[in-house]
Amino acid sequence: MKAATDGSVLRITLQGTVDIQVVALGVVNTVRLLNVQYAENLECNILSFGLLEAKGCVLEYRGEGRVLSSGIGGTPIMDVEYHNNVLVVAVTKRSDLNSKLPRETTMTVINPPEHEFVSNVQCGTLMDFHRRLGHLCFDTIVKMAKDPNSGVPLTDLKRQKCLACAKEKQTKRV
Repeated sequence: MKAATDGSVLRITLQGTVDIQVVALGVVNTVRLLNVQYAENLECNILSFGLLEAKGCVLEYRGEGRVLSSGIGGTPIMDVEYHNNVLVVAVTKRSDLNSKLPRETTMTVINPPEHEFVSNVQCGTLMDFHRRLGHLCFDTIVKMAKDPNSGVPLTDLKRQKCLACAKEKQTKRV
């Protein structure tokens, strides 16, 4: 489940394609964004730089500012400013005040998920998780595994002896 900055649940109600007008090195460009999700309780739109980077876009310094371009030395797509550790894109064409969605927006209603699922589940033995979690107590790992939302399914509950833990508990140094 996704959360907004105020802690409320992020309600994504629409998904589709959006055309926006942006400036790139003084030239106005129309950019089409695919698979856009609309959340009614967000104050600003959010673009994922990671997804843009996966499509081949790179962030470059040109002149006195930053620009998102189509590859190193490629065509500039949009100017990007940096405020409070966040990359900000200024959109020149906006919707009128009566509409929450831009005029060039094609959206479709999506169904809310009926149940949540964990996509990054890591299976392993009790000893694997003991090592991965910094030699955490076996009982704590078993308690975590009993919670279905933890994403910690154990394949084996055998409590093996951990040499690193035994050395740390040793009082006499040899």
